[in-house]
Amino acid sequence: MNKWVLVALMLIAIAVVAGLLTRKEVRAEIVIRATPDEVWQVITNPASYGDWNPIFVAYEGTFGPDAEMALQMKMG
Repeated sequence: MNKWVLVALMLIAIAVVAGLLTRKEVRAEIVIRATPDEVWQVITNPASYGDWNPIFVAYEGTFGPDAEMALQMKMG
């Protein structure tokens, strides 16, 4: 019985190590040459969304700190 417990522990250890070694990550970054205020003006103007963001197609609510919004998304 101890032999099977040892085999099970070894298999679990191998699975954990394999999972850690095969972990992948994809990152992307873009530098926006604008002030935070300029960026905020663009992202809080839903009339201009079609110029830069094809995913959000409609919204309800108000923009601002602690405000709540509902965004309609179009995927694909």
